[in-house]
Amino acid sequence: MSHRRPLSWVIAVCVTLAGLGVTGEVVRAQGPLAAAIDSLGAFDFPTRMAAARTIRRAQAAEAVPALTAAVKTHKDSYVRYRALVLLTGFDDKGTPDLIVSIMGDRNDRLRALAYEWFEGHPASAPLPALIEALPRELSEFVRPALTRAMA
Repeated sequence: MSHRRPLSWVIAVCVTLAGLGVTGEVVRAQGPLAAAIDSLGAFDFPTRMAAARTIRRAQAAEAVPALTAAVKTHKDSYVRYRALVLLTGFDDKGTPDLIVSIMGDRNDRLRALAYEWFEGHPASAPLPALIEALPRELSEFVRPALTRAMA
């Protein structure tokens, strides 16, 4: 006798998994966390600091995916940079992979921060990739961080 699941059960499981973000799509923050992430690029200093404080006080399970999505896809390059700064403070196991993917980004603030992070976490540093990046790195603000990361 075979135990076959009804099609409605399979559909319900698929819908549930899709709702949890298991499909590999970028999970975007909603509500106060999304507003705080958007405020990281505000011109007003107290607004930026209040936004950063809100994010730092959020639960890691909520803040880390939201910050990761902001680093990858936010339209404001300064928000992407500030999101990465805050993300490195959560010490998430996915951070090294994200930092490696940032090494080729056109945003020089992100590249500099990535190299600075490797300087503080030398065990995670992909030395061959750092050596490859040296002749391509033309930004005078990023090269010192890259050189220190290699050292």
